[in-house]
Amino acid sequence: MAMTQITMAREDITDRHVQSAFGYTVGGFSAVGSAVYLSLYLPVIWRWVALAVAIPLLIWTVRAWVEKQNKPPRRVLMMLSSHETGYDADEARAAADTFEDWNIHPVWCSLQGGAAPSMGGMLGVEGDDATVPLARCPAADFVALYLVGGPGAAFDWPKSAPLHARVTEILQQGGTVGTCGTGVMGLSEVIQLLRSENVLYITGAKVTKELKAIDTSTRNVIVGKLAESAKLVATAMAAASPLEAPSARLPPPSDDKKSK
Repeated sequence: MAMTQITMAREDITDRHVQSAFGYTVGGFSAVGSAVYLSLYLPVIWRWVALAVAIPLLIWTVRAWVEKQNKPPRRVLMMLSSHETGYDADEARAAADTFEDWNIHPVWCSLQGGAAPSMGGMLGVEGDDATVPLARCPAADFVALYLVGGPGAAFDWPKSAPLHARVTEILQQGGTVGTCGTGVMGLSEVIQLLRSENVLYITGAKVTKELKAIDTSTRNVIVGKLAESAKLVATAMAAASPLEAPSARLPPPSDDKKSK
């Protein structure tokens, strides 16, 4: 994806990442230091045996850690309306924060790209002044798609063929799609083609016993009745989303393709 998209995915270094790196560093030094200290009490032959076992294990651990760090992050496509009546910024923020808690990075998008106004009296989300056009966001790069509600959704999305096509593509590749309130306008055609057991409707903003009892593994379309349901909708989507996007499973280009 383009650098601007990665920037809008809000992948800045955060305190959580710093704490994680610090924990790995301290843990690594502690493990190595403990092994060296204990080896002082072993006969020489056993020291060599311990080194022969520890060095390959250490190399494997470092390699696995590097591969994990270089693995493309999971992303969710956050659709905003560009209509002058605006989108619900509070809902967008609640959903995006929930996805980030699940290590799924939001990418702000709209049908045409550019600025997306928020509802009157609301402070817009960071990145809504330069959203990515939907045409530049292939479904294969995302594990989920969230349609942010608000008055503008009723104007922009009911007859948007590109949006309906992207929703269908996300679902066909095993991803999840969700929305709250008027955002359901973007799913009006798709929901009619789905079986009822594939759609989860959330009517409130709190976790209930009934909601806990529902198996969300087969629910790839999550619909919240209220904008306040955004956190629950995003949580259900994240739990049911695949571990990686289809594009992350593609093999790297060969040397011949790179040279062209």
